[in-house]
Amino acid sequence: MSDPMKKQEAAIPVIEQLFRDCFRPLTVFAMHYVNDRSVAEDIVQDLFLYVYEKYTEKKEDVPVNYLYTLVRYRCLNYLAHLKTRQERRVDIEKSYSNPHDPLELIERIELEHSYLQAVESLPSKCRQVFRMNRFMGKTNQEISDELSLSKRTVESHISHALKIIREKLSEHLLSIIGFIVLMKIVFTYVGLISCY
Repeated sequence: MSDPMKKQEAAIPVIEQLFRDCFRPLTVFAMHYVNDRSVAEDIVQDLFLYVYEKYTEKKEDVPVNYLYTLVRYRCLNYLAHLKTRQERRVDIEKSYSNPHDPLELIERIELEHSYLQAVESLPSKCRQVFRMNRFMGKTNQEISDELSLSKRTVESHISHALKIIREKLSEHLLSIIGFIVLMKIVFTYVGLISCY
């Protein structure tokens, strides 16, 4: 058996013991920030995957206080991402003059559907990086660390994804506009008929 394999196998029991000893206290610690048990558990589990990968590479002990620092950082990052998503949602809702207008609702649904289709059409690695960045709120450095990619490669994937999504949305935009114009004509016509 090769020397790196022996070191990796030696690291597994140490990480498992660290996980058994620290998972619950770290989860409780994370819950003080995120107020959601499942989110806290996800954060701590992701942390242990990260620690396992780094520990087996560096072959050094992981101080427990370092784990608490990492959990705190990840919780704050999660909360910042959550706040950004809520602010985006408010901005989107403000951009519609009347959220109960059926035409605006159709427009929003069509646009969201087109956006999700565009994301799904991305090449697999590009899609994974884009989702981690846009949907999970991870920074380029975090994605780089988790996927063992250079930060430049992560940036390139995100840039490529945005270009493809823009192209796909511009294709769909014409059909959406045509549909909305048609629906406005129909609603206007129905309104005129009901007046008589």
